[in-house]
Formats: sequence, structure tokens, C-alpha cells
Amino acid sequence: MSLNNFLGLARTAKLNEIALPEDYYTKLRRMFEYNLYVQMPDGRTPGLNDGGMTGITGSMRTAFELYEDPVFEWAASRGAHGTPPDHTSHFFPYAGQMVMRSGWEPDARYLLMDAGPFGYGHQHEDNLSIVVNALGKVHIVDPGNYAYDSSPWRRYTIDTPAHNTIMVDGQGQRRRGLPRSEYVVEEPVATNVWLSCDKLDYGAGQYETGYGPKREIQVTHRRQIVFVKPDYWLVIDTLSGEGEHLYESIFHFDADEATIDEDGLTVRTIDPSPNCLIAVAPRDGLNARIVKGQTEPTVQGFVAAQKWRPSWKDPQAEAPEHGKRAVPTAIFSLTAKAPVRLVSVILPYPKDETPQVSVEDITGEDAKVRVRVTLPDGTVDEIVVDDGASVTRNGEPWAELGRE
Repeated sequence: MSLNNFLGLARTAKLNEIALPEDYYTKLRRMFEYNLYVQMPDGRTPGLNDGGMTGITGSMRTAFELYEDPVFEWAASRGAHGTPPDHTSHFFPYAGQMVMRSGWEPDARYLLMDAGPFGYGHQHEDNLSIVVNALGKVHIVDPGNYAYDSSPWRRYTIDTPAHNTIMVDGQGQRRRGLPRSEYVVEEPVATNVWLSCDKLDYGAGQYETGYGPKREIQVTHRRQIVFVKPDYWLVIDTLSGEGEHLYESIFHFDADEATIDEDGLTVRTIDPSPNCLIAVAPRDGLNARIVKGQTEPTVQGFVAAQKWRPSWKDPQAEAPEHGKRAVPTAIFSLTAKAPVRLVSVILPYPKDETPQVSVEDITGEDAKVRVRVTLPDGTVDEIVVDDGASVTRNGEPWAELGRE
């Protein structure tokens, strides 16, 4: 919508033979490039905030007409013509969005983490939330948009419980209500870190504004994600503060059902198509449950059905019933004194397979996080993460690129 508004001005200026500054088209190009690099492997944008999942093909055709760049032609033709981008993963430093992908194929593996500022409008309480698309389908899904009403469904959709991040003491994030000067940034968020190379992506972000209606729960959440290309993601959540709290790590699956393995800490989807598992490193007091379609005592286990507005072409048409869809939602819970670290592995896998993955937190006395991951083929990865400085796998230095 924003892109079309700016395009509309440019078209009107052209019809009236009014020249726009060249900088206008330079900045407009960056809006097209956002669509290009944020797209999921299926050619849609993820449904972040009040945006829905939207195909980018039309905007890429317009971009090619304006700029004659073969990269836009490639995107508009879904790879049939033109030139593919020269890199796969991408970081938007001001938006704080980190896109990790294995390639540009339709079945590539893709994860987006939103570690950006709150934003000026249509925003959700979703800091550090993730979306996962792999093997041709969405696995971990953002709730999308919901009708602009005062219903519990609208309140749920824009709040933390509907997103794939962490709640504290049953309370969500609370950036809404701060001065609007806090909603946008003039410089990239200082606590964000992005490293990328052929063998891995590393992204880190931090939420430190507080939880609860008055931000009275002062817990800081730092999320670090390592993409071990092209197979799996390692998610390291560190929660710091004072006292004992209940921490709940939430993942909404775009699937029919989900189940918990016998180990009690591996949750996997049950779909007739490719599936996804999340395995969490065991620790005392940690447990997993699956919630689907819960309305009491609070709403949980739903996403928006994406289509609830009347047609823009026929505003008088009757709108469909306000869309919502029950989905299995994994919740990993732990009551403990801060600081707390939760370590998870996310592994998509083809249909008709049931891979086994285990993950152990073997961190020692130093500041580096050490994790041992045993993969389905018996391979053992030992991942060492030095926040913002380096990541190694089995002693092999992957990235010593410093902060970008």
C-alpha cells in the first residue's frame, strides 16, 4: 500500500509533465528492493504487523519497467528470465529485519527475525518474533492482520501471545504507549548484530522495554539465531533481570496438528506435507505443551485467516466472516531465577520422514555459549557462539566478520 501511494504520486507527476527529483526514484527503488529481499521462497511477503502475505510479482514487474534491472526481471518472472540476486540472506539495518535463506529456489529454507523498532503505525508487540518457510510451505507463522475492531481476536492478534517470541509471567511486551519518538529510529538499533557467510548466518536482537501493562516486569530478552546452512537453525534465548519468573517460549505452527515426542521437549507438526520440529535443550523444570484454539482463560493458538476485508473493487460487497484459524502452538515453559537461557533447534524436513534431533547446552564458565546438536544422520555439531564476535562449528571458524 505504501509503495503504491508513492508510485501514484510519481505517475500523476508524469501525466502532468512535472519532474520529480532523481532522489525520489532512488528511494522508491529501495522500497522495491525490500519486497525482493524479504520475500519468502513462495514469492510472498511474510504477514508482519498489519500486513498480510502478499505476492510480489506485480511490484517486481513495475520495478523492471522503471529501472530495467535484470534482478527485478528475474523476480517478476519467478526465475525464468533475468539475473538472480548476488546474495541470499539479507539484513535491513533500520527495520531490524534479518532474513536467513539457503537459496532462491521455491523449496529453499527461510527464516525471518523481526528485531526492529516498534514502528509508527499498524504495529504489533512482536519484537524478536520469527517466521519460517521451508520445503515449499510456511511452518512457523505470524498471525497476520485482523479486522480493525475491539474484539478479543483483534487484541490477541496485535499482542505478544500471537507471535513467536517469549512472554514473561504471562505478560507480553509493551512498547505501545511510549512517546511516538520511541517508535522510529534515526540510526540502526545498536544491540542488533548481523554476520553472514557461505556456511552460516548469525543474527541477534534484544528487547528491553519491559513486560506487562505498565512495563513493570523488567526482564531483558536477547535472541541469537545461527543458521547452519542449509539444514537447521539454532535459537539461543537469554533472559536477564531480577528474581524468579515464568518464561514461555511460543511457536505457532501453520499445520493441521502437532505432537510431543517421548523426550517431552521435542514438538513436531503432523501434516501430509513437509513438516518441522523444534527440539529444546533439557533443563530442570522445563516442559512443553501444545495449545490449539484456546479461548479461556486467554486466547491462544489462533492465526488470522488472512482474508476478511470486502473487495477493494467492490466496497459494497459483504465482507467474509472475520477470519481466524486454530493452529497448534508449542509453548515451552520454565519458572526460574534470572538469568535464564533456553536453547532450541528448528529443523524442517520432507514428508514421510520422522528425523530425530537432540540438543544440549554445554556452556562452561566463559561468556561463550556452547551447544551440542546431534542430527538425524548421527552427525554431532558443537556450536560455539561469542555474541557479536564469532561463531564456530566443531572448532572451524565460520565468521569473524565483526559487527556490520
